[in-house]
Amino acid sequence: MKESDQIHLRSTEVQEILSRPPHALIRYGTVAITLVVLILLAAAFLFTYPDKIQGKVTIVSNVMDAELTLTDNSQTCSGIVEVSLIESRNIAVGQPVFIQLTEFPYLEFGMLKGRVQSKPLKPEGDFYLIEITVSVDIRTAIGKAVVEQGELRGTAEVITNKRSLFSRIFSTSQLSR
Repeated sequence: MKESDQIHLRSTEVQEILSRPPHALIRYGTVAITLVVLILLAAAFLFTYPDKIQGKVTIVSNVMDAELTLTDNSQTCSGIVEVSLIESRNIAVGQPVFIQLTEFPYLEFGMLKGRVQSKPLKPEGDFYLIEITVSVDIRTAIGKAVVEQGELRGTAEVITNKRSLFSRIFSTSQLSR
């Protein structure tokens, strides 16, 4: 082969072109990365995520049972939620409660909605018992009726407060855990 037919990949002209990136590419790349970071920070301030406390729940449909009390207008019934001692300090009257029943899968039936009726006063062993109210016409959040079977058991999530994603990430209480 002739020497002129060979391609020199390591020539000084090629190296000079490859070693200097275009200024517009650097400028636009920096602007794009800065915009993405600013959008993520703004989203972290705007999006809220609820703090949840989970516990076991029992709802009894038998009126004679002590765990169920009908109010004067017969619109609500009560259930009992077991909450750990540490998490119970964040619970207040009126907070929303979402209940996933064991007998009725929540992906098919949805969840029951309730409210905290009373704040725990004294511990019952390793947990507090918190009374919640649920509608007597037991319908899930998506409108499906739950057939009363005497006793309904499941998992309850008490929504204590909503915090932004930014405050959740940079909270001092979360860093100490």
